[in-house]
Amino acid sequence: MYLVPPGVLNEDAPSKPPAPKDRKVAEILGRAEEADMKGDFAAALAAMDQAIALDPKNAYLLAARAYVRIQALDIAGATRDINAAAKIDPADTTVKTARATLDLANGLSQDAMDIVNGLIRENPGAAQFFELRARAHAVQQNMPQALADLSEAVRLAPDYPQLHFERALVLSSMYNWKGAFDDIEQFLTSQPDSMPAHTVRAFALNGLSRRDEAVSEFDKVIAVQPTAQAYYGRAWTRLPGNLNQIMADLDTALKMNPNLAGAYRLKGQLYFDQADFSSAIAPLGNAVRLMPGDVSGARMLAASYAGVHQYDAAIRQLDQTAAGQPADVPLLMDRCRYKALKKGSLDDALADCDRAARLDPMSEEVREARAFAYQSFGQSNKAMEAYNDILTRRPNSAVVHFARAVMELQLHSTEQAAADFVAARKADPTIDQRVLHYLKAPAGYEASDPKMMALLAAAKDAPKNGGNKSDYIGMHAKWRPASIVSPRYPTAAEDNQIEGYVDFEFVVESDGTVGDPKVVAEMPEAYGLADAAVKVFPLWKFTPQAVNGSAVAAKAYYRFSFKLR
Repeated sequence: MYLVPPGVLNEDAPSKPPAPKDRKVAEILGRAEEADMKGDFAAALAAMDQAIALDPKNAYLLAARAYVRIQALDIAGATRDINAAAKIDPADTTVKTARATLDLANGLSQDAMDIVNGLIRENPGAAQFFELRARAHAVQQNMPQALADLSEAVRLAPDYPQLHFERALVLSSMYNWKGAFDDIEQFLTSQPDSMPAHTVRAFALNGLSRRDEAVSEFDKVIAVQPTAQAYYGRAWTRLPGNLNQIMADLDTALKMNPNLAGAYRLKGQLYFDQADFSSAIAPLGNAVRLMPGDVSGARMLAASYAGVHQYDAAIRQLDQTAAGQPADVPLLMDRCRYKALKKGSLDDALADCDRAARLDPMSEEVREARAFAYQSFGQSNKAMEAYNDILTRRPNSAVVHFARAVMELQLHSTEQAAADFVAARKADPTIDQRVLHYLKAPAGYEASDPKMMALLAAAKDAPKNGGNKSDYIGMHAKWRPASIVSPRYPTAAEDNQIEGYVDFEFVVESDGTVGDPKVVAEMPEAYGLADAAVKVFPLWKFTPQAVNGSAVAAKAYYRFSFKLR
């Protein structure tokens, strides 16, 4: 998805504009192009109005003004200009291109695609048609094909900077921040004052974990040419900083653009993360309305409804989302849980779990949802059997320990419940918050309870699960670093006195270097622990595994711990 509408006035148009009646029109057209490239659409429109006043029957000028109107969101004005241009010269490729661009603005991506495919057949060497088809692919969320078309356009017109701008946008949407940064840097060499480009650069800097630089870049954009996207970007980049500042930026962004889906999504997620489910519902509802394909956003909205006990609304939301994603296992698991909470029909709840199990027979999360359904309907024996079975394979599952503890309290097994709560909160200190939308410990067993705090303190240095470490923890213990590079302690974590860890899956190469590192867990999230660890962990070295006296590469796991001094 494009962060800003791309500029379109350029000298590479396949059909040359009719020669202007005098140099004045050409000069004005140049000013319009310059303003358009900077994203100053008001100035571009004013210049185009002057040019058309001097040459009112020029189809090219009318089509060019339509382009600018589309970017300025004046769709009605763009339609008038394109219809007028078509009356003058319906076969003109610039008019056809403008019509395709208007179709895209109206959400008619396939109509636009049909027009552009015809233009490419007629003009296979014209970069701008590949550029336009890339936009159609982007609207259809086919980003790999959009990237392929833009790369072909760059090959055909390597000196046209706008193509690098648009390719940077597509690369950003694919989270290829290095590629996006390189393209936008190339664009800025020719357009150093383009604030839309500086906005893209700021997003790329943040994606590359250069957050201080990203915030400075957003500050620069907001000072020169404030936009909703820049305020949204600065809010996103400030995470997990001052919540009031972040919310203020999001509110400003939404005042400037009430249809900015990402800002609604982030605002809703922030409320959700604080377990303020009632406040999360409105922004998440807007985000899902504007991004109906956002399954994770839809699940979060359903969880927010469940968090305020609106189970029918939660189920309806998942029904709507599942209509387009009928084989989505997490959706089915969530719906199983909320049907269980509604306490309508156990068979109806289990039907979703059964379907999820058929789709993913190895999923422990599906077994968790099924056990929770049994627990909700009072079938304690079946629930306990299921929870025990899961913990034989995943002894450090915080969710299962927590759910089993709640059930044990219901069965008056208080000592075992206390042990399970300790195990759950030791494995995941944020577990109370994570499951609050569907599962809650009784008041006497909240983490703030003095008795529970004492139990946690007593267990702090004890081995998990009575000293029987899981295979996963055992794999951590197996690998000892031979040399390390210490990370910088994340500011947000240090300011909030947060300790935690980051689990890596990687390959210990035969020379001991770290290969293909992947973060598989971060605890707690949102304090920058993973970002800090990722910067230095690839520089570490381990003692490689030996087979028959020779060092060989081996898959490994390592827990990268953050401890305050």
